[in-house]
Amino acid sequence: MLPASKTALETGPKPIETTWIPFWTSSAEVSYTPLSLPEKITSIAAGDDHFLLLSASGKVFSAATTADGNTFGQLGVESPDVSLLTPQSVLSLPSDPVTAIAAGERHSLALTSHGEVYSWGSNGQGQLLQQFAKNNFSTPTPTLVPLQRLIPGIRKVESIAAGGANSFVVANMNGNIEVYASGSGMWGQLGSGVWNQIQHKPIRVKTLRNLSEWSDTLNRKVEIGIRYISVGENHVAAVLDNDVSGGIGGRDVFIWGCGEAYQLGHGKRNNLNVPSPHNPIAIAEGRQGDTNAERFMLKPRRQVEVLTSDGRKKVFCEETIVFGGGCSGIYEKIVS
Repeated sequence: MLPASKTALETGPKPIETTWIPFWTSSAEVSYTPLSLPEKITSIAAGDDHFLLLSASGKVFSAATTADGNTFGQLGVESPDVSLLTPQSVLSLPSDPVTAIAAGERHSLALTSHGEVYSWGSNGQGQLLQQFAKNNFSTPTPTLVPLQRLIPGIRKVESIAAGGANSFVVANMNGNIEVYASGSGMWGQLGSGVWNQIQHKPIRVKTLRNLSEWSDTLNRKVEIGIRYISVGENHVAAVLDNDVSGGIGGRDVFIWGCGEAYQLGHGKRNNLNVPSPHNPIAIAEGRQGDTNAERFMLKPRRQVEVLTSDGRKKVFCEETIVFGGGCSGIYEKIVS
């Protein structure tokens, strides 16, 4: 596991690593802490003081990175004595394999293979997608979110996302894709058009429903799904699952939430409480309603050549957007 700061990377203890030369070792270039785990890890989700690990078999592990890593029960374990950087299995989850994990500042989510969502940790702003007993603002036990009751008509949960004090569910409503949010909306990050501080019941993000585009490949109009959602401390991006099979164009991005540190990327410090297509030039010039405005799009999956320790290798990658604490970034993610 890598430390968070550049200083720690450069000055911290550097483990001894093997090299391509037999029986030869050297110090690592950066500092990191090796984690001992019994299974292969396929996904990582991190909060402010904790992180989750998802194994290939669908098991979830959690660990604290500071002494505050389990203050709100975000690890999902009952033990009050939590050793730093020591992953523990979240045993109170059901036996169904977990297919996705997500973490906010002080809360955690898990999606099972049967489409059930479990939440635990802090619920001070309603980020656990449900309301518990009065004055109960957190829970250390993964708790099933009763989505069938909270979102009438939901057929399947496609994906989950979390960040800050917010959680998001991408729901299949009998073939139509909709996004639901809970938690804090003080900066507009719920995307519902309101500025409320606490939202326990999942609320629909109306702008992201009934989206469609013309497919040249299929020669007809098709619905656009949500490829993924990235949630920062108080701003959000939704990347659409555009039809890119023809090799033309890319994936559209909708943004909303806090922009006070210019993290929305449109050159202004204003906040948005509804998702807006990421047209940075048009927004900066006050042309939000211009349907012919230039659109920011992420490059879809494509093959590139990279240089590795074993020589040149061809891989598939795609541009991926990531939102963090008051900042945003885009990188080339290797997908296969």
